[in-house]
Amino acid sequence: MKSVVDNTSKYPDWSKRDDIKAKLKVELILLLHKHKFPPVANDDVY
Repeated sequence: MKSVVDNTSKYPDWSKRDDIKAKLKVELILLLHKHKFPPVANDDVY
Protein backbone atom coordinates (compact mmCIF):
# COMPACT_ATOMS: atom_id res chain seq x y z
CA MET A 1 0.00 0.00 0.00
CA LYS A 2 2.85 2.36 0.77
CA SER A 3 4.26 2.02 -2.73
CA VAL A 4 0.86 2.83 -4.27
CA VAL A 5 0.55 5.98 -2.19
CA ASP A 6 4.19 6.97 -2.73
CA ASN A 7 3.82 6.66 -6.51
CA THR A 8 0.74 8.88 -6.47
CA SER A 9 2.03 11.47 -4.04
CA LYS A 10 5.05 12.26 -6.21
CA TYR A 11 2.78 14.74 -8.01
CA PRO A 12 2.63 17.98 -6.00
CA ASP A 13 -0.98 18.65 -7.00
CA TRP A 14 -2.32 15.09 -6.57
CA SER A 15 -4.95 16.19 -4.04
CA LYS A 16 -6.46 18.65 -6.52
CA ARG A 17 -6.47 16.42 -9.62
CA ASP A 18 -9.48 14.16 -9.93
CA ASP A 19 -7.77 11.83 -12.40
CA ILE A 20 -4.93 11.06 -9.99
CA LYS A 21 -7.30 10.65 -7.04
CA ALA A 22 -9.46 8.26 -9.08
CA LYS A 23 -6.42 6.19 -10.08
CA LEU A 24 -5.28 6.03 -6.45
CA LYS A 25 -8.73 4.90 -5.35
CA VAL A 26 -8.84 2.12 -7.95
CA GLU A 27 -5.34 0.93 -7.06
CA LEU A 28 -6.23 0.84 -3.36
CA ILE A 29 -9.46 -1.07 -4.02
CA LEU A 30 -7.62 -3.64 -6.14
CA LEU A 31 -4.85 -4.00 -3.56
CA LEU A 32 -7.32 -4.52 -0.72
CA HIS A 33 -9.26 -7.06 -2.81
CA LYS A 34 -6.05 -8.93 -3.64
CA HIS A 35 -5.35 -9.37 0.07
CA LYS A 36 -8.96 -10.49 0.73
CA PHE A 37 -10.17 -7.42 2.60
CA PRO A 38 -13.94 -6.96 2.43
CA PRO A 39 -15.25 -4.30 0.04
CA VAL A 40 -15.97 -0.86 1.48
CA ALA A 41 -19.21 0.78 0.38
CA ASN A 42 -18.44 4.25 1.77
CA ASP A 43 -16.42 6.40 -0.68
CA ASP A 44 -15.24 8.68 2.14
CA VAL A 45 -12.94 5.89 3.29
CA TYR A 46 -10.70 6.43 0.29
